[in-house]
Amino acid sequence: MKRIFALTFCFVMLVPAMAWAVESTSSTCECFCKTKDGAESLDNQNSSDECYDACKKKDGYSLLGCYKDDAAKPENNLLCWTEESCTSTVSEDALGAARVENEKEVTLEWGGQNSICPSGKGYCYNPPENIKLGVAIGSLTEVGNLSTYIDAVYGFLLPAVSLCAVVLLMVAGMQWITALGDPGKINKAKERIVKSVFALLLVFGSYAIAYLIDPRLTQMDALRIPMIQRVVYLDDTSSCEGIAANKGVTVEMAGNSNYCGDSGIVHIEENTTVIGLKEGDSCFYQHCSDARQACAQVSGNTEVTTGTTQEVRKWQCVACEDIYEDGPIGTTPSESTCSALSSSPEMEAKINLLDGQSYCSFYDGLIIGEVDSCVRIEYPANETFINCQALRADAQRAGSESCRAYDLVLGRVNVYDGPSEIDNWRGDGDDYPLMQEICEGDPCMLGENGGCKMMRYDAGAMAGICGGWSEYLPWCAITTSTDKLDCVDAGYYSKMTELLEVDWETYVVSGNSSILSSISTSVDALTSGPSITGVTASGAVGPVEYNPTW
Repeated sequence: MKRIFALTFCFVMLVPAMAWAVESTSSTCECFCKTKDGAESLDNQNSSDECYDACKKKDGYSLLGCYKDDAAKPENNLLCWTEESCTSTVSEDALGAARVENEKEVTLEWGGQNSICPSGKGYCYNPPENIKLGVAIGSLTEVGNLSTYIDAVYGFLLPAVSLCAVVLLMVAGMQWITALGDPGKINKAKERIVKSVFALLLVFGSYAIAYLIDPRLTQMDALRIPMIQRVVYLDDTSSCEGIAANKGVTVEMAGNSNYCGDSGIVHIEENTTVIGLKEGDSCFYQHCSDARQACAQVSGNTEVTTGTTQEVRKWQCVACEDIYEDGPIGTTPSESTCSALSSSPEMEAKINLLDGQSYCSFYDGLIIGEVDSCVRIEYPANETFINCQALRADAQRAGSESCRAYDLVLGRVNVYDGPSEIDNWRGDGDDYPLMQEICEGDPCMLGENGGCKMMRYDAGAMAGICGGWSEYLPWCAITTSTDKLDCVDAGYYSKMTELLEVDWETYVVSGNSSILSSISTSVDALTSGPSITGVTASGAVGPVEYNPTW
């Protein structure tokens, strides 16, 4: 029994001790102290309290912190610059342009060694911009910061108040002399003398007391905000061109070419921190000579020594419309493959200039014999993207700049004979995915009242609704025997759907002329809605999304 008790006692005492030991080991941190020569490490400590004691033991040292995370250590402080990196960096204005004074670029100013930075590093500041004063203070006509202005005002007021006090003393003395023994006048003179002396004591006394406490209290230091080093966020999928476009990062060609698939080496400047990449990492160029092409990794097969084949991916300049099942490129179309071919660096400048949007959409529909493909969405024909300026201009010439303009947008795959309007591209799910993507995405912002909506119906469904009521509903008279598909404003779509849900027979049989008149007015407004010349439609009214199971 005693043995069991002894073992239990040892277990109860040792387990907490062991846990404490493990916790102590895992909670160690690297201790840093502040010194006049910069932050200094005192190796690992068990806690911030121990770090504080260790710093206190050294003369001229004080606690900076005890850090477990490397990112928080002084050597990774983004506020700390070397003098060379600071003074070689050009100052920028609010718009990011280089500041120029006297035809020379203005560089940043180094603030000297800072106690929280590693040795040789300190804060870096943007030099002040001088502001011309509306009212000069003595010889001071412009200032670079608020502290200079306050110091100048204080330096001007101090002698001014003293001069006023002396003048008041002289006036009071004259009042006393000329009082001729009048007690009232003498008391007024005494009161003025006391106030003048008190003003002098207050002005000079406050300055003297502040100077005795700390001379720095009589001088207002400039409020300066230290500059933070440039931080760039990248990842290993970024192209060499995209990486090199960032300030503080350069790319060196690894070979003799910067064409699609060629590699480059990333270099990071001293005052720049890059998240996602490090010095010496590799990247790939994406330049293609043909503006219709984009650089992408496409799949291919290669024979290996074991006699089996293994799929590999290679960089190649390809056009979106060249990717289709069993096509010459030899890669399988997919959402990710098509998306990667939507645009190239060569396209982007033109797209931005013309307010455009590029699309390379995956299509698995029926129009090209159930062949999966990537489809280039374009307008006008033979363009590499949707030129929104051209689309709006054509829509205006047709009478309306509205969602109906998207009926004119084209899709292109090289296995198919030329481009075709996207409202002809029927999907294998009895839908129109390309039309829906462009219409409801509204890339040219043509929609009003909530954007654009794709509407669809077939003539059989509409015949069941209209029946014999075309005399009351002029809209029914312009329906056709073919399917209709159009892109319309969301508000137009909502109103048309509302009209379809009306119990027409009840209204007509009841002879309620006011309701019929209201309905007819609403329908007439819709039939006079936007139309686009060249769109396959028999009238101005857009088709309606209708499902017989409603």
